[in-house]
Amino acid sequence: MNRLSYLILFAFLVGVGVFLFREVPTTRFGEITPITAQEVRAAIIAYTDAHGANKMMEVFRESYSASHPNIQHNASHLLGEALYLALGSNGVSECTSEYNFGCYHGLFAKAIATEGLEVVKAFDVACANSDRVSACQHGLGHGILEYMSAKKLVDALNVCRDLTTPSGPLGGCASGVFMEYNHPLVSEDGNQRIEVRPLEDEEFLYTPCEDVPSEFKAACYHSLPQWWRQVVTANDYARMAELCAVIPNQSHQHACIAGLGSVIPPSLDYDVSSSIAACDTVPSELLRIQCLESASGVFWGNINDVEGAQEICEAMPDADRTRCLNLIYE
Repeated sequence: MNRLSYLILFAFLVGVGVFLFREVPTTRFGEITPITAQEVRAAIIAYTDAHGANKMMEVFRESYSASHPNIQHNASHLLGEALYLALGSNGVSECTSEYNFGCYHGLFAKAIATEGLEVVKAFDVACANSDRVSACQHGLGHGILEYMSAKKLVDALNVCRDLTTPSGPLGGCASGVFMEYNHPLVSEDGNQRIEVRPLEDEEFLYTPCEDVPSEFKAACYHSLPQWWRQVVTANDYARMAELCAVIPNQSHQHACIAGLGSVIPPSLDYDVSSSIAACDTVPSELLRIQCLESASGVFWGNINDVEGAQEICEAMPDADRTRCLNLIYE
């Protein structure tokens, strides 16, 4: 998986990160109409027991075919949890890359919570054999930190280090760990919600990135703009760009700006002109190009808007424009 694919994955997850699982809408599933997350899980388990996993997957796809991508992703989280409850670790064979690996995410988290970290080795193999290794491992990262807790962040990252298939500096298991750290999943009364790690003081804006092992720093800085947007700057993209630009290490600057470029389109309802204008606030031309390239990837990767992606590429100088356009058709 190339570098731009990691950025697309991150941006999709930015979009789903604010969705509350308790808000899965009324959607007909088989013979019942579940409303809450708990009811969705129960419906999937009951239908699997009655009709088998293959038929259940058909009905699930039909039930959510017209739903918003955020809802599809989070419903497929519940699908993964229910498959684990119904079939145990063998449920992983029923998950697919549909809905941005939401089924894997839910199943991994439930399995690790139930069986502990030993199950990670088996799921590492499953991810290595999938068509989107980084996205699959991202789900493992969520499950690992959810099980270990934020206080054991470095220990969780070390579990990621031991996975057999490398997934690049920005994506994979580490990206899932950092997203879970900044936006922990909280279970309550049978439902789940995503919270935001509070900022105690602005001197901690770069926490925990300054203290994690060097091999994980790029993924950490890449995750910060999503968190900053919720705790510091709202949609002040110029402020976020400034925060990225003062990071001492240049490669970490670029990782941060790439994260910003991934945040921008979904937060602006995928408006092309507004997304370009937001990247134009970045304080250097080199970083502006990085922002635009990431934003372009989000348009075609998240919502299949090739025309929008091309329009963003056109805002770059000639050589960079050509590279950006080539990425769309790789």
